[in-house]
Amino acid sequence: MIVAGCMMKSLLAGVVFLSVVTAGCSSAEDEQSVKGAKVDCEGACSEVSLPQENGMKMYLYLPFKLDEYEKFPSNSAINNPERYRHDGDEIFVSIYHGSMVERDVKVNFNMDTFMGAFENPEELNPIMKKKEKRDINGKEVTYADIKADFNGAPFRAECIGIYSGNEFWTILYFYNEKDKESQEVVKKSIDSITIH
Repeated sequence: MIVAGCMMKSLLAGVVFLSVVTAGCSSAEDEQSVKGAKVDCEGACSEVSLPQENGMKMYLYLPFKLDEYEKFPSNSAINNPERYRHDGDEIFVSIYHGSMVERDVKVNFNMDTFMGAFENPEELNPIMKKKEKRDINGKEVTYADIKADFNGAPFRAECIGIYSGNEFWTILYFYNEKDKESQEVVKKSIDSITIH
């Protein structure tokens, strides 16, 4: 497993809690449904659908199952936080979901928020290479590209932060940056993200 012994903390909700910032109320645009085209993963991908509290689902394509699920207690900022993950030999994926207690408070999608998927992120010497707004299938998301060092090898964390009404998702893909196959899987998976 890529991250065995270095990984996930059950206090991710606390990291997200500390990263919230006050922003304007979400717009009706946040509530709208978007649909994207299926991604061709040469027959190896399958669609993963993850439920939201509002009855909608987030969909994305992955060539493996999300084999771990953990529910966290709600806190004063986030209702019903939960995490899905896959820790494979080539790639690690962490998907975190919750809903904000107050609609005008938003998660600050930054390096601390995304790297909160790791128990000791400072040991990975993360460096933010890029953070930008992107449009994925009609939905504005925050994209981050983070360079990291894992056991002496250059690793990359590609991350997505997305709002759907009062709910949010953070998605982290972590892989060896020299692994072009994993890079392509991540690109296709990111391009497939939809909420409807």
